[in-house]
Amino acid sequence: MRSTVQKVDTGARLQSSHGSVGVWKTESGKIEPSSLSKSLSPSQSNQFSPVFKQTKGITLMALPGNIIVELDASLDQKKAEVFFGQRGLRIVRKLDMVGRNFYEVETPAGAESLNIANSLYGQTGVISSMPNWWREVTAK
Repeated sequence: MRSTVQKVDTGARLQSSHGSVGVWKTESGKIEPSSLSKSLSPSQSNQFSPVFKQTKGITLMALPGNIIVELDASLDQKKAEVFFGQRGLRIVRKLDMVGRNFYEVETPAGAESLNIANSLYGQTGVISSMPNWWREVTAK
């Protein structure tokens, strides 16, 4: 059975696989993540992200969805829920870091998670906001 990626680009080749993550090489400019999402049936839960490389080295990175946001300590859980809710976002979980106020917030995979993280950065009460990057790692 062909993958969803191959249905959109017959020349796509699986470069590597890491658990449930597959890294595909496609013809440049031929596939947009939105075209992949549109080709999924409602029963499929696959999500897609462009693959990025760090400036130094060859580590592959992708945006599997969700962002990590640190809020000012004055914003407790209830105020954080209101803050994110007003922006159409939902808290997945509060991250347990002593003395810090971090939350994992639900977002779609791909560039949209980066855009949402960037839109929150600099808002009153937000200390930091970043995508929940996936990084390729290998055992040594």
